[in-house]
Amino acid sequence: KLVTTAFPMIQNIESTNACGMRCIMCPRNYMKRKVGFMDLELFEKIVKQLKANSRLCLHHFGDPLLHPKMGEMFKICGKYGIKSSISTNPQTLTERNVNAILDGGLDILHLSFDGATKKTFEEVRAGVANFEKSIEGIERLLKEKKRRGLQKPYIKIAIIKMKNTEKEI
Repeated sequence: KLVTTAFPMIQNIESTNACGMRCIMCPRNYMKRKVGFMDLELFEKIVKQLKANSRLCLHHFGDPLLHPKMGEMFKICGKYGIKSSISTNPQTLTERNVNAILDGGLDILHLSFDGATKKTFEEVRAGVANFEKSIEGIERLLKEKKRRGLQKPYIKIAIIKMKNTEKEI
């Protein structure tokens, strides 16, 4: 029997399971659940119960930037001293979403960019993604973050090592 008094330092909440991609490696392709968006009141009720200085990942089977209230979710996390983190596809870094990220105070941004070339990237994203729009989204975010003189969010770009991508890592 394991007994611990420690509190989890990283929690996950699926803010939405909506996604505009059909990535070849994603288990979401087999998801049977109805697509939906977490209610903001329920979200705040949960966040209030978390321990300050913990980290909350706001993604799982969906792209959190598709949630219409994502910027508010970042603000709620900050209100309670919780570090917010998301993983998203750079194609969703529209002007609206960049402002939601920066105005909301997102702490950590993980950008999934599976492929260093247009061909590989668009094959892995199953023909839905647009390489150029993804690059534009990253540039939009970096320019606006620099223009505002912000330290947050910490940004990382990641690639999943698989047969399609291993030569481009």
